[in-house]
Amino acid sequence: SNDLTTIFDHEAAPNPHPQYVLKVNLQKTEYRTITQGEVDDKQLLLSFTPLDPSSVQIDMKHGGGPLFYGEDFIIDGLYVKWEGYSLESIIGEDDKLRIVYTCI
Repeated sequence: SNDLTTIFDHEAAPNPHPQYVLKVNLQKTEYRTITQGEVDDKQLLLSFTPLDPSSVQIDMKHGGGPLFYGEDFIIDGLYVKWEGYSLESIIGEDDKLRIVYTCI
């Protein structure tokens, strides 16, 4: 699996304490080619849930440049959604996106 969340929990301690639990949140990068179904649905499904939706970074290849949360798209759970946002008027089938985020 490429989800390498590491947990150190001192299980051997007689009274384990929560402060000894460390979860490492990993940064994910997804390279996506937009399908016609995603264009029609005005959303795409991410592989993992972003830790902080407003810090998700999306870049569009071929002249699109960086996209901005709240202006071009929003995050709703596992979905990048663009209905009513500026990405809706420019995204099309076969567009290529790079999506970078830290997952839960």
